[in-house]
Amino acid sequence: MSDVRESILARLYEIAKTVDPSARRMEVDVDPENLPYLVLIDGEEVFLGEVGKREVQAPGDMHLTPHFAFLVVTSDNAGPTMSTLRRKLISAVCNDETLRNLTGVSHGRNKIGAQYTGNDTNVQLGEGLVASMILHFSIVYRFNLADL
Repeated sequence: MSDVRESILARLYEIAKTVDPSARRMEVDVDPENLPYLVLIDGEEVFLGEVGKREVQAPGDMHLTPHFAFLVVTSDNAGPTMSTLRRKLISAVCNDETLRNLTGVSHGRNKIGAQYTGNDTNVQLGEGLVASMILHFSIVYRFNLADL
């Protein structure tokens, strides 16, 4: 028995650690002394299809929307630093064969893996200025209640 969702999130966390060895999962710390900072946020999970139109035990496709946030202290190189992290993370996530294999066959698309869907940027006041970028990903995988 295995939880495909958790396997996908665990793999995303492993990928994040290759980009930034200090990456964390679901733990946000905006202390400027700990920046730059990369964190995986599990995101939402939604059933694809009409609720009530399938047997409770029947497998179905789920849509998982994990996010990666990175925070940096603003400086002259904050923009290029964020762009470099963005490029490395998108490439690592979208080209990961293990992640692609976890997604399996869904909606006639074979092992599509993660898709990058965009980002949000922000600058926050705190103990100095902190710039953040949140990268959004979309992952469709097969959910089977019997696997839990």
